[in-house]
Amino acid sequence: MKEKLGLSYNNSRSLNQIINELLALAEWNLHNLTLDDSETTESIELWCRDLTDALKFLWGSLALFQFMTFAPEKQYTNSKMEKRLYNEMNTGNWWWKKQASVTSQMVDIRN
Repeated sequence: MKEKLGLSYNNSRSLNQIINELLALAEWNLHNLTLDDSETTESIELWCRDLTDALKFLWGSLALFQFMTFAPEKQYTNSKMEKRLYNEMNTGNWWWKKQASVTSQMVDIRN
């Protein structure tokens, strides 16, 4: 299966090792949470990264820049454009609406 899919890892442990060797997106933060319901109480550890720091890293990466999309895009399942294809965030209606609202608030400074 590994060869068929072209994977470079054998199991979750080796995948985690690969991930740990990558450049740090942002520091890991530990949050201890207590889940409490009427019958049981459970303490869990939640590890996460600061979203702002992670996005700054990703947007600042020249290696990833070619894969980033900032403009809304309409994709279709055929050349007749009969049926929209929704497969990424920028292909959804929300992105189009957000882009229109931001564009309408812009000031033209060219003149």
